[in-house]
Amino acid sequence: MTYGSILNRYLAKEIFINFAGIGLIIFLVIFGNQFYIVAKESAKIGLYGNEMFSFIFYKIFRDISLIFILSLSGSILLTLHKLSKTSEKVIFYSSGLGDLKLIELIKKILLFGVIISLILSSFISPWANKSLTIKKQEASNRPAYLFFKENQFQKFNEYTFFSKKIENIESKQILSDINIFHAENENKKYIYAQKGEKTVDENSNVILLLQNGRVYEYSSNSTSKITDFTDYKFLLHKNEQKKDIDEKNKNLSSLDFFELRNLNSKKSHGEIFYRIAQPIFFILICINFIFISNKNPRSQNSINILFGLLFFFVNYNLILISKSLIENGEISINLGFIISNSISLLIITYFVLIKNYPLLRN
Repeated sequence: MTYGSILNRYLAKEIFINFAGIGLIIFLVIFGNQFYIVAKESAKIGLYGNEMFSFIFYKIFRDISLIFILSLSGSILLTLHKLSKTSEKVIFYSSGLGDLKLIELIKKILLFGVIISLILSSFISPWANKSLTIKKQEASNRPAYLFFKENQFQKFNEYTFFSKKIENIESKQILSDINIFHAENENKKYIYAQKGEKTVDENSNVILLLQNGRVYEYSSNSTSKITDFTDYKFLLHKNEQKKDIDEKNKNLSSLDFFELRNLNSKKSHGEIFYRIAQPIFFILICINFIFISNKNPRSQNSINILFGLLFFFVNYNLILISKSLIENGEISINLGFIISNSISLLIITYFVLIKNYPLLRN
């Protein structure tokens, strides 16, 4: 077994282990952050409790391409850093091999990263975006007042509600000893009913069907009115949201690559650029990590890892800037690729030509 094949297996193993570790850490960080955000906004956007995790799932998969690229490129940087720290790179170069051979050893991993990132950015992320939009729209189309709580005062806009006993039957709620207070400007209304039922009609309006009660009405001029009733229909919430979910889903981030190609607009060109730029960015960033990871084996600091992360996010922001410029029609897609990869190309040129770096040694 040659030294190259041994190193090849070692690199593949280390990259896979680091990829799993980095990916898990990023996933947990994003999951924790999204859990807090979704939990905070769930009442506002009308999510059920059991929908929160699917909502978080879609939000994570919306950015899965970036998570994958960051995890895999980070694992390559960490593995190369370890090679330098343990003097394996010194032995590698001393044997007459250069960074071109090192790139050849990890070319299958680079190819794997390019293919997966293309699939994720072109199909998986748009699917997650579309699913997330549908979930949000479905939640906004629901009544804002889903469930009443027993023996608790609840305020819904200008209404204050209280019921001693509540029985939940599917989408309905059977209520007993109902008290409702409504204030609008100087006019006030108090409603009491012995029994009632909360229903949601086909237009997602929340309706209270009250039985055997009394309505007290007070106005600003000190006049009052008391009305007894046997049946009283009370509209608690009128849904004014449009139900045309499909039309609202027609945003570029929800379209897959082939759907984007059928559109001939500046916005679609920017989105196509963004999705193609990611795998190119991944390859160039990994090649640059080979240079960045080189260090003195006796050095104990890990400044090259910090520099590598900074380099990653600077280049990624160049992609976002180029995407914005393309969408505004200020530059072409070709110029966008040059701008977004300019730093990576300059560093490669610097090491290969100016520093006479052993990239071409094989």
